[in-house]
Amino acid sequence: GRRQVGPSFREAMMLIFNVVSCLSGVYTICIDARRAHKCAAAIEPLTALGKDHVATLIHAFCLNLAGTVQDRLSTAYARWERMTDRLEARTPIEGLPEHVRVLYLAGALYARGVMECWRDDGHALAIADKLDGLKLKLYEMSADQVRMMYYANQGRQELLDHYSKRVEMHAIQRGTAWQVETWSAGALITPLLRMHDSLGMKHTAERLRDLTTQVPMFSIYAQRARGAHLLLRGRPAEALADLERAREEGPHEIVGWARSHGVLARAYNALAAHARARTLCQETLATLDPGDLQFTAMNLGLEIELALAHAGLGEVATAADALDALLAKHAPHRGPLTMGALHEARAQVALCADDAKGVRHHHDEMERWYRETGCPSLLEHVQRLRRTHERGASEPQPGDDEAVHTLLHRLAHGGGQERTLFGLDAIVEFASLDRAYLVTVANDSQITERGPSAPVELAQWMQARLEAERNGDEVTEAVSELSMGDDPNLTAVGELHFRALPLFDPASGDAPIGLLVVPAERARSIPHGALDLLAARVVESAREAS
Repeated sequence: GRRQVGPSFREAMMLIFNVVSCLSGVYTICIDARRAHKCAAAIEPLTALGKDHVATLIHAFCLNLAGTVQDRLSTAYARWERMTDRLEARTPIEGLPEHVRVLYLAGALYARGVMECWRDDGHALAIADKLDGLKLKLYEMSADQVRMMYYANQGRQELLDHYSKRVEMHAIQRGTAWQVETWSAGALITPLLRMHDSLGMKHTAERLRDLTTQVPMFSIYAQRARGAHLLLRGRPAEALADLERAREEGPHEIVGWARSHGVLARAYNALAAHARARTLCQETLATLDPGDLQFTAMNLGLEIELALAHAGLGEVATAADALDALLAKHAPHRGPLTMGALHEARAQVALCADDAKGVRHHHDEMERWYRETGCPSLLEHVQRLRRTHERGASEPQPGDDEAVHTLLHRLAHGGGQERTLFGLDAIVEFASLDRAYLVTVANDSQITERGPSAPVELAQWMQARLEAERNGDEVTEAVSELSMGDDPNLTAVGELHFRALPLFDPASGDAPIGLLVVPAERARSIPHGALDLLAARVVESAREAS
């Protein structure tokens, strides 16, 4: 009224509700669940007014917002589902005007739609249509944000670009550029990783780094994006630092916690540290509810990396069965990134089993699904994989029997010095060696790779020894046969025996070095998972001989 110095009690309470809701939304965009929970706590005492009072609804709404940015996906989704159903049913809520009910319904639909984007069942698009049907200008942008994220997580490049431009236009027209810029940076990490888009990931990592000055919580996302970028660039050892630091947040406290473990496991598998990858995946999956696995964009990576870790440890049948079950489970939803990734992993397992026919079949299926997206980075990824798979599944070429490779060089996948040196470090630590060297000798008897700081004398000694063997000269150094025994993890090796050479650093004379010499045509019969176990046997043999 004219003589009133402030709002009425009712008006004041509605203003408090608006402020609390608004701040909860801001903190949710900033991935700050702790502050969002604090906002909700400010009005928690008012829930004593009853379950059908507006205060109780607002309190639940704010708690739901906080839960959206924590990694309890199925729980958060169920809460939003209940809220949207209640608001759509127009159940009487004391103190809630109709125009306010529509606003909260729109907010709840938007939050639920974003979560739907991480699933393959297409419900996200139905949510977006409902948002459009509310005829609210602001939520037209939200509807297009949902569509943008859905198509991003499906890898459908053309539609992703289309709705990205629409969201940018909405942001300009509505004055919500900060919201869109802040929200989209973190949201794109997962789809860009699934699309193998290293350039897009690089730009996202840079945007997140810049945003940390305004939003400190984004430092974790910036680390995840940097690690994912290095991983996509084929530098898993460098990626480990960022990926492991990004785990410092407590379990499920920040959205993507489980997903980040899947990415870390991917780095471990790339470095042939399969035992670490398996343990990490198993421990993380044990914390998830069955419903969490429906959010394939977030959690499928854990299941895939667990299967690949099994294959890497020689448990090829276990890996194949797990991936075949996942293919059957997800086939009805026909998500191209999901199906493509599963066939990609299945081709890799077939490669471990030396199943050339299986490699070709699953590679063809992977290519079919990935091509459906029209995503350039995926098509480039397909071509790289085809070259790798063709090399790995090909028959031995003439002269291959003369090639000599070290234990830690994975022939079928090409290996790479970065992963090999990571493996060497692990062997040194495991076997308490003073040092270990990588020596790869090709047909022309030239050493092509060796570990850091390897003495020139060792390389010369190795080359001279190989030349002596080829010339039929007597070799005086001790050579022992290494039998696999009855170890169930090595049964796939069969009856193969390998020469274990106890080497000594000629410079010091007292540093034992384990080296496995394997002709290439036999190396193809070694399951990749047996390498770590073989390493221990080789080192033991070398130390005993010393």
